[in-house]
Amino acid sequence: MGRNRVINRIGRRLETVNIKLGSVAKKIACESGRAILHRLAAEPRQPEQLAKLALGELKEKIPQLILAWTGGPTNTSAGYCPGC
Repeated sequence: MGRNRVINRIGRRLETVNIKLGSVAKKIACESGRAILHRLAAEPRQPEQLAKLALGELKEKIPQLILAWTGGPTNTSAGYCPGC
């Protein structure tokens, strides 16, 4: 599977569990995005902690990042995104 296809698939999975990272970050596979995804897999329900991982231009969007994760995965939707 190609890299872009995998990245798009991750973005769709996040949307499925009500995490709108792609609507705030231009690229979910940038350095900030990868750090956020790794933290998300470990501790899914801490938006403020995830927002602190933002780097560069994404730092200016911390309030939007927190809002993007406010929904977050629920116990019901967690099965759609293993590790979320």
